[in-house]
Amino acid sequence: MSQTTTARHEARADGGCADGARRNQQQALSAFIAVKAEIDTLLGQLRALSDEHFHAAPESVNWAHVGSIAHARNQLREVARFLGIEG
Repeated sequence: MSQTTTARHEARADGGCADGARRNQQQALSAFIAVKAEIDTLLGQLRALSDEHFHAAPESVNWAHVGSIAHARNQLREVARFLGIEG
């Protein structure tokens, strides 16, 4: 076995004690909350950008704008599907 151990292996090395498992779960929760906060920030920025029509002036919109925004939409749909949102 490699000298490098993961947090899961370290918890097992503690004899699987409840303290090690609890500490591991708290670390996972902290990481989850940090990533969620970043997603919330990104969603807010996307909402603000959408409210500004993605900086596209109506008189200058062309098919390149349509392609760009459709690409962004497709990526958001993929994220939504990944997270379990249907449609």
